Amino acid sequence: MVINEGVDKLFYCWARVSSGKPGVAEEFISCKASDFWQITGEERSYTDFVSKYYKPRGYITVSLRSRRLYRYGVFELRTKLPKWDNGPILWFGFESDDLFGGGCIHFSWFSGSGVLKANAGGFVSRVEIDVTRYIPNNPSENYNIFRIIHRRNMALYYINDKLRAVALLAEGDTRDSKIIYDKDPYIIGLTRDRPSARLGVLIDIDAGDIERSYEWRDLHPWGLRVSETDPDTLITLDLYREGMKDPLRNTEAESSILTAPFPGLVNKARIYLVATGSGRVVIQEYIDGDWSDYDSISFSGDKILRISISEPGILHRLLIEPETKIFVKKGYVLLK
Repeated sequence: MVINEGVDKLFYCWARVSSGKPGVAEEFISCKASDFWQITGEERSYTDFVSKYYKPRGYITVSLRSRRLYRYGVFELRTKLPKWDNGPILWFGFESDDLFGGGCIHFSWFSGSGVLKANAGGFVSRVEIDVTRYIPNNPSENYNIFRIIHRRNMALYYINDKLRAVALLAEGDTRDSKIIYDKDPYIIGLTRDRPSARLGVLIDIDAGDIERSYEWRDLHPWGLRVSETDPDTLITLDLYREGMKDPLRNTEAESSILTAPFPGLVNKARIYLVATGSGRVVIQEYIDGDWSDYDSISFSGDKILRISISEPGILHRLLIEPETKIFVKKGYVLLK
């Protein structure tokens, strides 16, 4: 469709510019997406298309918004992340209205400082999760895949094949946001300013030095995939030791093992743990900054432990306490 009919079929566009009118600092103007996102069918190599999305000199913001809204959804963009001195912010993902008025679930790349954030929330409050430490080397020269899964009560952010951030989406007595886990293998945040279930696609170049023009090269619709998804899509997560990047498997231990937390706010959680030896597994629940014991189960011999949490809280984790030397073959959790 894009090759035949162009980007204007899929996106509308507005820009923010300085105003020369007395008493008016700036104004919004309507544009065509094709004025700023120029695509071709030419390839340097297979799927490496010649294209660019640019913000001209004198423009404060150039924003592309999809004409279609997606109820929950999957967003995936294969792109390079350019760096510029005093450069603009590149926003990409899901958003409704300007200034996050209808909510946002997206990435932001601060091209001047090289900081990447995963964001979720609304107009009043957003959780902003700094995932810079997970950026692969040379992101300005190499393609990477940035993926967002928006499901009921949760957004998951991936860089290439790895989950790097989770945003829990809720409402509450106040509209606030915070980081509640900031160790490996992923970061977890919570916002009580829930975005809309229906969001459009955002691709935006914002701010920077307005006396300069900026070109986001090699950004092509061929690298963009967006679709709606089941709001209760099944999530399967490996268990990890707290602060570790590798899954908890083939691990021998005589002292306690504490796992990284896994997100709640789902209908049901089921934990699978395959271990030999004797010991006890304590399921712990996060409550307002503290961890409390939720339940426990003992094991001995060569066991497959199946542990259900019927009404999951915000976060849970496992404390594995050996009585003898144990060997953990593998562990994972299913969230539905």
